[in-house]
Amino acid sequence: EPESVAEKTCYRLPSVDLENVPSTAEDLCEAAFQFNLSLTLEEYDLAVDKLYKRSLLPIQRLLKDLDLQKEEIDEVVMVGGTTRMPQIRELVRRELEKERLNTHIDPDLTVAYGAASVID
Repeated sequence: EPESVAEKTCYRLPSVDLENVPSTAEDLCEAAFQFNLSLTLEEYDLAVDKLYKRSLLPIQRLLKDLDLQKEEIDEVVMVGGTTRMPQIRELVRRELEKERLNTHIDPDLTVAYGAASVID
């Protein structure tokens, strides 16, 4: 009878074929846990709604710390990985009450320039 959480988990794991032992942690996880999940966009948005809203906190803090009003912002330039997400873009656009955001700058290039400037 298993006593610890680790032991209980190990007993539930499928047996491993010792002839084909996974060579990486990722391969091991794939072999041990077969899991597929299908979601609609609405279900996904609902599931991550708190994370979306949390992404607005830096904007709200910045406005407060700089004692800046939304109307004083001329342009919003979106760079970085999550700025590719239409949901994030729409949240930022609505939060800052802008008609549109500047998304014409390559986020990967911007991150690379930023990293290079830190190293330099």
